[in-house]
Amino acid sequence: MTSFVLPVYNCYRELKSILPAFINVVEKTGAPYEIIIVDDGSEKKLALDDCMNEHCKLLVNDKNQGKGYAVKRGMEQATGDEIIFMDGDFPFDLSVVETAVATLSKPGVDMIIGDRTLAGSSFAEVPFIRAAGSRIISFIVGRFITPGYYDTQCGIKGFKNAVARGIFSRLTVTGFSFDVEVVFIALQKKYNIEKIPVKVEKQLSSNVKVVFHGFEMLWNFFRIKIHAAKGGYK
Repeated sequence: MTSFVLPVYNCYRELKSILPAFINVVEKTGAPYEIIIVDDGSEKKLALDDCMNEHCKLLVNDKNQGKGYAVKRGMEQATGDEIIFMDGDFPFDLSVVETAVATLSKPGVDMIIGDRTLAGSSFAEVPFIRAAGSRIISFIVGRFITPGYYDTQCGIKGFKNAVARGIFSRLTVTGFSFDVEVVFIALQKKYNIEKIPVKVEKQLSSNVKVVFHGFEMLWNFFRIKIHAAKGGYK
């Protein structure tokens, strides 16, 4: 069985409009599945009964605690042999679902990550400041934190169940930069990671605050390296 974890925060309109199509794509894979939606304390309560089915579960955090916290909570509830998380506002072309399931099911693949720099990927234009900030962060990450992995922030990743347990039980970052820590731990554990292309469509909303989250990420990069030096990921 494949588990899908969808973290959401204040993206009710996007989730509700695309969730039925997402379920349809998942069902076309032909494999058993479960969908775990984790609402990280959205300002508007989610009312999704009319577009969910018996394979879906909704978890609601009492308050906003960060994307990393929401994903970790969903991972802890997931029961599938493979577990995939992706942004609940569905910024990707849904064709990535089939690619993710097929790639993760290959023998010897421990983990998959979406990579917007691969051939076959595409992405919509974003504001200049956000694009510039993203390039700076990606350079720092790919050179000094997760060598060779520059697009750690792409919002789709998948894991074999035991690998997910091994990574998320050690997670310390609860905010946006949790993705970097996930890849960092995976490299420390020498898991076999395979990249997959993604087609990013226009995002109708974003919870990213460029300056604030940029400094938060830099601070978390420092924390990750210090934690590793102290043997915290062993």
